[in-house]
Amino acid sequence: MPDPTMSDPVLPDLLAPGLRLVFCGSAPGLVSAARGAYYAHPGNRFWGILHRRG
Repeated sequence: MPDPTMSDPVLPDLLAPGLRLVFCGSAPGLVSAARGAYYAHPGNRFWGILHRRG
């Protein structure tokens, strides 16, 4: 039974069988929620750091 105190997630979980790596973050920000994509804010450093780390 769902917890009535919890609201529906703004963005869905993207977990699937066979994943080799999973990033866990906190609630998405307003820009990510509006764009429907995780880490979507232009000032978010996630993608640049991930790219530099290869």
